[in-house]
Amino acid sequence: MFACLTTFALLAAACFLPSEAEFLYDVACHEDSNELRCPEGEVIRLEDVNYGPPTPAICGARDQRVGHYSSGCLNHLTAVIYSVICNDWEYCRLPSEPISVNTCDENHFQEVVYSCHKLSESFKTVTTCVGDTAKLTCDKGHIWIDKSNYGRQDTNTCTEEPENVTWCIKDVNSRLDELCGGKSECEVSLNEGDFYPVPEECGPPPYYLRVRYTCKL
Repeated sequence: MFACLTTFALLAAACFLPSEAEFLYDVACHEDSNELRCPEGEVIRLEDVNYGPPTPAICGARDQRVGHYSSGCLNHLTAVIYSVICNDWEYCRLPSEPISVNTCDENHFQEVVYSCHKLSESFKTVTTCVGDTAKLTCDKGHIWIDKSNYGRQDTNTCTEEPENVTWCIKDVNSRLDELCGGKSECEVSLNEGDFYPVPEECGPPPYYLRVRYTCKL
């Protein structure tokens, strides 16, 4: 079923693929993590993931295209999982170690190909630390939740000490829609246990809530 869904998603996305000149590349080697970043007002769309043995030339040119590299250790679910983590956000940091669906050994490069797409100016993004209150407001219309998650996607938000685990998220759209959807304003007090359980790989807090919404008339 996953293969069918993936094939359908790729066919649908083909209608909207940018030209190759608009692709961005991030190559991570050894214990580095891939970091995908779009300019303000634009969001990520993951296009492809490649693996292979590292060389000084590949590892020394992080933003340069490696090109197609056939590696039997890459599971087709890798790109699907990375898309869930990164798509539609401005910034994303991926794990430095192969995720569980891969059989790649630790000594490899990981090339992520992605593109950036403009986000409508009507969308607002709110990031709230545990212990604070998320405030969503609409001067006109009502709140419509576009995308939200709880966990951690970067090293520095809501923490004084940089965090290593940054690919840990839990989709909380349905919960936010239940709390705020259809209202003109909404406050969500974020206590530590509000959106538990978080995935096992998250490790200990601190976590934060990130919500993107728009105001529908």
